[in-house]
Amino acid sequence: MSNVLIAIATLTVGFILATYGAYTSYYSLKRAEYFDRVSTGFELAVVYVTEMEQDLGRVPVAADLDPARFADLEGHGIVYRYGSAVGWNGKPYVWVCARAPVKQPYIEEAFQKVADQRTGTLFGPNCQNWTGSGASVAITYRLNEV
Repeated sequence: MSNVLIAIATLTVGFILATYGAYTSYYSLKRAEYFDRVSTGFELAVVYVTEMEQDLGRVPVAADLDPARFADLEGHGIVYRYGSAVGWNGKPYVWVCARAPVKQPYIEEAFQKVADQRTGTLFGPNCQNWTGSGASVAITYRLNEV
């Protein structure tokens, strides 16, 4: 009888460890997949704004930017916002933001990783000058703020 109990306990522990291993592998895969989506879309948005600055020869304002270019990047719960403002020093700047609701922990981790890779990126619950409802995560990058 004790051999049967030991066998059942061993199988149970083995099943628990296998399930945990499968979950952590799935979690890592989802985090990497979401990171790829966020980083690619965010970089494309930043590149677009940078190119607009070069084309115009000045810091673009929100009216200079095409909303469709940002809408094309959206998907998987990620939305992109942009705007322009005047900094503390009186100089204009434009900001680009990616934002998503936090439905899974890997979403926040992916956003944090993107923020860590680009110096000067702000990480927080909302974009600059734009708030949403519910728990969310956002990264904002300011271009041409001196």
